[in-house]
Amino acid sequence: MAGMDNSDETPDDFTDIEELALQCRFASCTHGREPGCAVRRALDEGTLARSRFDEYLDARDELYYQEERAGHKNVLREEKERLLKKAAPSRSQSHAKNRKHSGKKREEEW
Repeated sequence: MAGMDNSDETPDDFTDIEELALQCRFASCTHGREPGCAVRRALDEGTLARSRFDEYLDARDELYYQEERAGHKNVLREEKERLLKKAAPSRSQSHAKNRKHSGKKREEEW
């Protein structure tokens, strides 16, 4: 995605909004309806364009989506590895039984 710095968690071209966010009353402010939100205040005062903020929200949502997707892939991979490890002993035991039985059949055929 253009304007994204993969080494950081936030879009690298929204430093103006990030600086405003540092002035919010609450560190966990989502810039929704929290009291003391400096970003919302800037929107209300007209010092931050609504279109600029919408671009920021779109980029933030995309970042969250990508992080969630990556996390989901990791969970699926870990679950697959766990299931394969769990199945591995039974597969090798089953394979060993098949070899043992096939050997008996060969002996009987002679």
